[in-house]
Amino acid sequence: MKLLQTVILLASLGLVSSRVQAQDDCAALIVDNRVINQIHILKSQAQTLVVRGSYSYAITLMSDDKGITALMESKGGIEFNQGDEVIFMDANRTRRSYRFTGMGEMLNEGGIPVYTNYLQLAMTAAEWFANSKITTIYLKNNISNEMRKFTLTQSRLQEFNALAACFYQLLDPTKVVDKGKAGFLLPSSGNSTRTTSAVTANHSDAGIAAASGGAGLPSTDAELERLRQDLHTTKEQLRAEIAAERARAEQIKRNLQEEVAAAREQAAAEKKR
Repeated sequence: MKLLQTVILLASLGLVSSRVQAQDDCAALIVDNRVINQIHILKSQAQTLVVRGSYSYAITLMSDDKGITALMESKGGIEFNQGDEVIFMDANRTRRSYRFTGMGEMLNEGGIPVYTNYLQLAMTAAEWFANSKITTIYLKNNISNEMRKFTLTQSRLQEFNALAACFYQLLDPTKVVDKGKAGFLLPSSGNSTRTTSAVTANHSDAGIAAASGGAGLPSTDAELERLRQDLHTTKEQLRAEIAAERARAEQIKRNLQEEVAAAREQAAAEKKR
């Protein structure tokens, strides 16, 4: 009997210890957690979602008097315009879209443009992020009707899922300025927006299948030729975008070199005085 009581006690202590550890882990992901005028002020640390060469995208989850929002950051990437969208897709291919609500801001960090803007979320979005595995994000420019697709790496996926779970776990729903329904559910297929993927296919057959929208093999030689032309056009567009990214990276490198040279000249001039 005493042995059973001891086992139960140890199990209870282990459960309490694990809960405390979980709270400590969440505390490391939260930079602000307080209540002001019956409003829960909660802010996560910035979580990088995508890193590609010379640019990256990050997200910060927030709750304040403006409701639940997400601060998106584009470092060296595209600009976030008012009305543009970020579409999140989970492992079940459920896609939800959220829009930027403001004009956005631009800063300059060492010659690299940093764009920020806020997405309007809601409790339903916070719950979905916490209980789902977000695997992919789409950045949609509603002016050019162009959409960029980014698949999260396994480590980024796990980090964001942990962040979202902690944010939702700590959030007090009775002290949240909930905007109600924010964003909207998208159909799982059938999109007319031109999409630029961060990863290109290695085989022509894969490219042809993608261009045909997965509708099966072409039925005529003319259709096959059209698909090949579409594939060629897509490849040329991707090459042009890659060249532009490389040119921008080279320009950033030159700017940094010029700044270093100017600093050295200034230091040398001050030594001579």
